[in-house]
Amino acid sequence: MAQAQQQKILTASVDQVYKLISNFDNYPELIPEVQKVDHVESTPQGEVYEMTVELMKEVTYQIQVKFEDQKQISWELYNGDGFKKNSGLWTFKSLGQNQTLLKYSLEIDFNFFVPSFLVEKTIKAQLPKLFEAVESKIKTSC
Repeated sequence: MAQAQQQKILTASVDQVYKLISNFDNYPELIPEVQKVDHVESTPQGEVYEMTVELMKEVTYQIQVKFEDQKQISWELYNGDGFKKNSGLWTFKSLGQNQTLLKYSLEIDFNFFVPSFLVEKTIKAQLPKLFEAVESKIKTSC
């Protein structure tokens, strides 16, 4: 199993950051590894999205997402052959008028053999790019 975490202070309001991150339909534009996202269904436990991503190989899976308005977005694996585990969390904390502390954590385990050190190395290399993309998108949307 691989785990990764990252955090960054962004020059934007919690509302701006939350609106960007909570819009899963735009993830293919925001995150290069995400090729496709479809909203599958709404359940009492959260929204189910099907995602196709390129991580070592192309994997399609479903996650169940819980939105806690402007505080956090969490997900758990709902269905899919590519992962044994895929869970994570975005958290949002206002640091004042126009600053937000954004935190991201991820835990994944594939159903196919990939050395865990390689998965962690790949994910940790992608996280700074993810945060750069978020920051860039916020700057261009303001």
